[in-house]
Amino acid sequence: MRKTINNGDACALPTQKGDQAPFSKKFSTGELPVEPNRYHYVWAKFCPWATPAAIMIDYTGLNQVISKFATDPLRHPGIDDD
Repeated sequence: MRKTINNGDACALPTQKGDQAPFSKKFSTGELPVEPNRYHYVWAKFCPWATPAAIMIDYTGLNQVISKFATDPLRHPGIDDD
């Protein structure tokens, strides 16, 4: 497993070194109310960072309020996208 992450790598875990996190509101404080049809989780089954989150949505019962949509690893023929 390689240890370097290049900018633009698919499924790379972003780092926030020196930057303020883009999302600072919290569900636990009530700033983001949990309501049905308000949040949607779009994830890729091949991404090692997205799969555990998708499992936890089901495990914790949040699938009652958070809808999920899984994408496919579709490669277009003739396009070099690696």
